[in-house]
Amino acid sequence: AMVIFDAVFLVGGSSASLASGYIISALGYLYMFLLVTIICAIAALSVIFILPETRIKQENVTLFTAEHIKNSINVYIKDNGQSRRGKLIFVLFVVIFFQLSDPHTGDAMSYNLLNQPLCFTPVLLGAYQAVFCLVKLAGGVGIAHIGKRLHVTDGKLLVTGMYFK
Repeated sequence: AMVIFDAVFLVGGSSASLASGYIISALGYLYMFLLVTIICAIAALSVIFILPETRIKQENVTLFTAEHIKNSINVYIKDNGQSRRGKLIFVLFVVIFFQLSDPHTGDAMSYNLLNQPLCFTPVLLGAYQAVFCLVKLAGGVGIAHIGKRLHVTDGKLLVTGMYFK
């Protein structure tokens, strides 16, 4: 199942990046953003109205309350007797560290601003993003496979996988 999941990201990410370069080249950035907005709206509406998990009617259930926020914060403040608090705080800091260290290399607008002297075009940017997606996902899968063969623990593979996100 995970192989199919990764393959969908690999094919979808690469083909979308490549196609977006041609769309931007032909129509401009405005239409690309409009197209992405329409696709995201269709995806959100289909999740809300089509998936059976989101159509289950539950009595007396509120979507978002102060109690939810309090419970989320208490996970990191109070220990529930299972000695998980320290591990959760460590995972939180690892996630924050990797998010802060992410240079956001996937931002096509930044590369477009670097037009001179690098002479990027939307098509070249799309091709770059497609190759970047392919290498990143294939590299992550390859490292995970090698790690399993070397009997690396799941925690260490998780940290390595976060680097290749």
